[in-house]
Amino acid sequence: NLKAYVTSLKSGFKYWEIFNEPNLWRVSQGSDKGKRTMFPAKYFEFQKVAYKTIKGVNPDLQVVCNALNNVQFDWLDEWMKLGAVDYMDKFSFHPYGITDFYDQGEELKKVMKSFKFNGQLVNSEKYYGANLFYDRAAYEETRRGYYLPYNEELATAGRSVQHYISSVAVGVPVCFFNPTQTISRRGPGDELFVYDFFSAYSAAIRFMANAGSGSPIELGQVVGAYVFPDASGGPLVAIWSPLANIDARMKLKADCKVYDIMGNLYSADERKIGVRVARDPSYIRFAPGTSKDTIEQVLKSSDIVGLGSPFDITLAITGGNRIFAIVRSRRNTPLNGKIKLISVPKEWVTSDKEHEFASLLPGETRRIDFEFEQIEINPLEDYKVSALAELNEEEFTRVDSTLRPLFAFHVDNIKADGDLSDWKDIDSIKLGEANLSKEFNSKLKRTGDQDLSAEVALGWNADYFAMVVMVTDDKQQSGESPMTGWQGDSLQIYFDLKNDAMTTESNSGDDVEYLFSLISGKANAWLVKGADGNYKGKANKTDGFNDVDVDVSITRSGNKTIYEIVFPLSKCLPGVTLGNDLNFGFSLLINDNDGQGRKTGLTFAPKGTEPYGHPESYSDLILRKK
Repeated sequence: NLKAYVTSLKSGFKYWEIFNEPNLWRVSQGSDKGKRTMFPAKYFEFQKVAYKTIKGVNPDLQVVCNALNNVQFDWLDEWMKLGAVDYMDKFSFHPYGITDFYDQGEELKKVMKSFKFNGQLVNSEKYYGANLFYDRAAYEETRRGYYLPYNEELATAGRSVQHYISSVAVGVPVCFFNPTQTISRRGPGDELFVYDFFSAYSAAIRFMANAGSGSPIELGQVVGAYVFPDASGGPLVAIWSPLANIDARMKLKADCKVYDIMGNLYSADERKIGVRVARDPSYIRFAPGTSKDTIEQVLKSSDIVGLGSPFDITLAITGGNRIFAIVRSRRNTPLNGKIKLISVPKEWVTSDKEHEFASLLPGETRRIDFEFEQIEINPLEDYKVSALAELNEEEFTRVDSTLRPLFAFHVDNIKADGDLSDWKDIDSIKLGEANLSKEFNSKLKRTGDQDLSAEVALGWNADYFAMVVMVTDDKQQSGESPMTGWQGDSLQIYFDLKNDAMTTESNSGDDVEYLFSLISGKANAWLVKGADGNYKGKANKTDGFNDVDVDVSITRSGNKTIYEIVFPLSKCLPGVTLGNDLNFGFSLLINDNDGQGRKTGLTFAPKGTEPYGHPESYSDLILRKK
């Protein structure tokens, strides 16, 4: 009885949070395994009852909703449209998927304001952990992305403080979860072991408590910095590197005080060495009255030693007789330089091997094309290309890439009906021993082409992208549900619509991923990940549902499974234009299960790997008329 429960505790508890991470609740077994059980509309009904009951006990009690796991904007949007704003005092969430919260926080405030919610936004659960003393060696949490090994205690504190500072900057309070495993713990004799995060968090609170609001300063992909111009005691800057392998020093040209992550003041000798730029933040206190513009100019003009390579580079074949390089600055100051091709296959002919670039801003990405007189390429063959981006004679970045292009050919009137006569003039790609994925179970081996092999054909026109995958598989075993179809025989398709993934950053906002499976005779097109902002269906979501906009046929006859799929561009692959010699990143994974578990599959990714989580490994899919 909720009323009796609240009544008994009303003198000791003011805030009442309704459920925990309801957007994660799912069916645990059976044919509906993986399906959501707590939809926004269902949660809203519980919320109304809870709100009225709690306020009926004492109107001063505060109702907090809804402890959302991460900030899932499609779930949030559907829920708020129901009128959730009228049945809560505060909105809570758990942003486990992100460290620097500022941009997401700004978007969240904008969305909530659009629904006229003026209450407090609260991060009511967040933490990073280090597996100290191996005391949680068998605990599932330690395998998640917010846990680091036992010897990275300082880095763990650094990530936590980064999150705290970026949240303060955007005006959102943070409650760090699990303090007995992240801040300190009791030993067997009741002694207290204090972790690095204890001191780091204490210092961060002292610096941030009266800092006011803040904003980021763009210093490139390798350096993160926030300025709090109205901080008590003088403008305050927090600076760090979001990357794990950076331990640099900024030669600061300013009259200021510098503190380490624990709040210790730098000595004169330490100042000469420079301000530490690493995963653990440093603090810089400027004199009262120093303007934000002056601070930004100081930071952008100060040399930073130890940032590593000045550039990130990725290479791709773009169709026709062209390849491109995407160059991104890793420095905090504008860069001038040049990029040149230093090695290409001997059959490729070009005199266009070098380009200069100027004023590449911190974090800026720039595309540079190289035109060839002749390029000879075959699908899924490896072509080694090397490029060098030079800042000067001593500072440069070299990249050695293996390009694995694919081709899709122009088609007309393709329908997903299982009739392959439409594809008779389209070249197919055979997949076998040379295209094996990673081993998902070392005890379950592929035994030959009859066990698993495939042919793939790809087509396009101005309105859609189409494909047919003909799989030879001696045993058919389906997954339990469309969401978990990857556990059985199935097909996973991956798109990088901008073809902009780098080894250092996925740039995955435009990426799209589908999972196709045949379960109880029904063809399923599960949208694993849609492009950012491409809300679809009745639920107005970007992922996690069967996408009826995809035209799909999956048939099984004998030892053959045939997938025929048509993706309408505007609905499924937004923002992409298809035309002769255009390109995007593309990959696939054919899953196999013979009844004992997931086996090695077939993939367009390099042999022994899988595309999931590695968009930089996708092939360059080149569109051809014929």
